Amino acid sequence: MVFEAPCPSSISRIKCGQFRPPWHGRPKIPGLLVPDVDIIGAGFDGTIYQLTIVTDKALRLLRFLENLYLKENKYNAPDLVQTRLNESPPQARAIDGNVLKIVLDLGQSWLKMRLQESKNDEQMLEEMMRALFDASSVSAVETVLSYLKNLLDCVVL
Repeated sequence: MVFEAPCPSSISRIKCGQFRPPWHGRPKIPGLLVPDVDIIGAGFDGTIYQLTIVTDKALRLLRFLENLYLKENKYNAPDLVQTRLNESPPQARAIDGNVLKIVLDLGQSWLKMRLQESKNDEQMLEEMMRALFDASSVSAVETVLSYLKNLLDCVVL
């Protein structure tokens, strides 16, 4: 496996395996390429990262949510926004879980407000959700936040 992602610390080791205790069940989450394996990376400075490999459909959805937040907060974190929005293709395939956690914490009202600002964004989100869940109709805002919660709560560490 080869990963390329912007990290504060260079990753020196990557290990794959079952790192969960046997009583901690693994939820079924759509969009994971390797759903039964935990991937842990250790940085040179001792930082531990959990890496998750997602499908293109899931990547597109997660990147959309990340960009929604970053575009709104370009004045609060201009360096991060400039870096993330202008990344070349390999780095553009990495999603910052910390940003997704903020989106989750902001909740339904924030997401609905952002989507109401642009009908195009709302339609895009609904299309991405239908593609990811192979469903003809899904309640986009509630479903995407539930999906995000399951994905982020699935963290081993």
